[in-house]
Amino acid sequence: MQRVLFTGGRSPATLALLRLFAQAGHHCQVAESLQPSLAGASRYCAKNHRLPPPRQQTGAFIARLKALLLHEKIDLLIPTCEETFYVSRFMRELESTGCRVFTSSIDLLTHLHSKYQFNQLLRTLKLPAPETERFDNLEQLLARLPEWQAYVLKPEFSRFASQVLIRPQLQQVEYLSVTSEQPWVLQTFLPGPQFCSYSIAQNGRLRAHSVYPTRYTAGQGATIYFEAVQVPEIEAIVAKIVQSLDYTGQISFDFLFSDGLYYPIECNPRTTTGTFLFQPGDQLPDSFLPEQQAIIYAAAAQPVSLTLAMLLYALPQHLLQLPALLRDMHKAQDPLWQLADFAPFLAQFGMLGQTFWRAKRQGLSLLAGSTHDIEWNGFWHES
Repeated sequence: MQRVLFTGGRSPATLALLRLFAQAGHHCQVAESLQPSLAGASRYCAKNHRLPPPRQQTGAFIARLKALLLHEKIDLLIPTCEETFYVSRFMRELESTGCRVFTSSIDLLTHLHSKYQFNQLLRTLKLPAPETERFDNLEQLLARLPEWQAYVLKPEFSRFASQVLIRPQLQQVEYLSVTSEQPWVLQTFLPGPQFCSYSIAQNGRLRAHSVYPTRYTAGQGATIYFEAVQVPEIEAIVAKIVQSLDYTGQISFDFLFSDGLYYPIECNPRTTTGTFLFQPGDQLPDSFLPEQQAIIYAAAAQPVSLTLAMLLYALPQHLLQLPALLRDMHKAQDPLWQLADFAPFLAQFGMLGQTFWRAKRQGLSLLAGSTHDIEWNGFWHES
């Protein structure tokens, strides 16, 4: 049995991990700056701790987290959301407590999180990669656009595809803020269906793996409906990337299938909701332990969907396909709706309310407000 502490308890993906670990017999705790949180409300959470916001109070966040590791005698720290970057930056200090921190170095995470640096890695490994350029000056970007045809624009560091501009009009580009602190990436537009992967690696070896197509999303990017599929080409690409980097941690990719090839277009070196597709019998927690050797595959037979997100985001987007949407929702299970662990389902409404008012106060969208206190955008403001 391990004493495990999860950060990022706001995420449904973290709740899924927490349940799997607790059902496997591990002692599980949660630490989170947003309260209430989904994982913190679970009956499988032995203790729920409040943390300072890592983005705004980095020093206090690390000090509190280190104190928790010592006081609670934690064996394994698993960061899940973008607080992972702050944990990684101070990993050596946190590991001085005797706790194993399940992530890689901040330099490696930055390399993967950057949409430009990740693209250059793909080219080095001779993997499919769309043409990509990076700009930190709007005038240079505008001067380059006439030489491109169909293209996509996105910040080098962003999430949920919330700021992605797909085949934009020139007037949409003219008002962008393109600076050294907010560089943008210009990339060839690739038509075709999108797939996502979620994997766990240790010392460059794949330990767990899942793939699901993108059908319904919150905004342009965050998948909210999950169905496990097997795509050997994607597994081979993921395995090659983690091996080349000697990577340890959770890692997720977005792929576009275009012209007969699977193009990795973005990497999230952290947890994503691919965790939903693993069942207790899959023994996913073993993939976090050093002894595990064989690859664990997601074996969920039934689709999974987040009902509240489907109603908030998918329903307005797919009103013309309402019968198909309702059929898909009917055949899927909601991972938050478990009678044996019902409190997270109720906690999501309190969390939504907190996020809504914080987003409104700061003039942000609901999606942007959900990560405002944990975002990491490639540089540090020490606090």
